Amino acid sequence: MKESIGVGSTSTCHRCVRKIDSVEFACKVIDKQQIEEKFTGLLDQFYVEIKALQTLQHPNVIHLEDIFETSSKIYMVMEMMRGGELFDYVVEKGTLSEEEASAFVRKITSSVCHMHNANIIHRDLKPENLLLTSKDKNAEVKLIDFGLAKIIPDSTGSATSFLGTKGYLAPEMLQRNSYDKAIDMWALGIIGKLTLYMLLYITICYYMSLIYLYVF
Repeated sequence: MKESIGVGSTSTCHRCVRKIDSVEFACKVIDKQQIEEKFTGLLDQFYVEIKALQTLQHPNVIHLEDIFETSSKIYMVMEMMRGGELFDYVVEKGTLSEEEASAFVRKITSSVCHMHNANIIHRDLKPENLLLTSKDKNAEVKLIDFGLAKIIPDSTGSATSFLGTKGYLAPEMLQRNSYDKAIDMWALGIIGKLTLYMLLYITICYYMSLIYLYVF
């Protein structure tokens, strides 16, 4: 295990290297004692996250390579995501073609459909949880962070916990009602609208700058 590449309130993430072939991974380290002292009952949610990732095998869901557990820590070895957030990529590039934008939307929707078919609710869909595998042109977009995921017994199952990220919460959750997989679709719709807004805003700014440059 190498240097730290990220620190959160409940875990730290380190770069790690597999010795046999020098392939790099990201290792999420959870201190079980610290979690139990600070957040009673939260440790169980890490086991839900692990089970969800072990269940999901999809090209647009982050891959859990392996897991190791000791008496004091949990080590989650996952694929390394080097491309940063999808929205940062959109901003840096300036504009996306209709083909590229539709490909991203299709892949993200496919990952959510796969997740729901496995009776898993993500409960924290947001732009920050959509990462690119690399900076390359053909990089894949992947859904990450299943730390708030809920595994329901069947396709009609529901949940009641109030959690997630402000701005992406569905009405039924805000009203403290029971909810199902539909809350992910609500969040997905918001992400889609934000993407469209960003594309339109960047495009308009680009053409306005041209008008200013050549007309005025």
